[in-house]
Amino acid sequence: MNNTMKDSKTKDDSELDSAMSELLSVSLKPIAPSIEQTSRLTSRLQQRLAKSIADHTGLMTVRVKDGLWRELRQGVRYKLLWQGTAGNSVLIEFAPGAALPVHRHNWLEEGIVLKGGLQMDTLDLKPFDYHVSPPGSRHAAIRSKQGALAFLRGTSLGQTQAVMRELLGGIFTFSR
Repeated sequence: MNNTMKDSKTKDDSELDSAMSELLSVSLKPIAPSIEQTSRLTSRLQQRLAKSIADHTGLMTVRVKDGLWRELRQGVRYKLLWQGTAGNSVLIEFAPGAALPVHRHNWLEEGIVLKGGLQMDTLDLKPFDYHVSPPGSRHAAIRSKQGALAFLRGTSLGQTQAVMRELLGGIFTFSR
């Protein structure tokens, strides 16, 4: 069979398929489900919906474009991701040369450097380094020579009174 015959056969088949589809669509009539079938289907859909809602309760997603960046001090800003009773989760960004003062932690604070670097005295944190500060711990100022982006969990950022307690705890030594 040459190419011309194949092309015409394909065209004929396509026209036949189209004509058959048109005849079938005109000839077929919808079948309405019984009240019992509709009820069972509705019940199953409601159960699946309830399970889906239950499975997703408490889940939260913050997209990159969502949320608000707040200036903490010149060269340092943060974006609140989640608020909790034992600290918040934030992204914190340092411009090159920016720093945060000495402070004492209210809660267990975990941090991961995402890009750039952070320095605390002789400790130099690089991308994907993890650091944890237990409640009541006090450490040196946090600086960034090159700029940085980090994730913090258990931070006071976003809670003004808690931040003030941490700053005062960094200045004054007192027991809890």
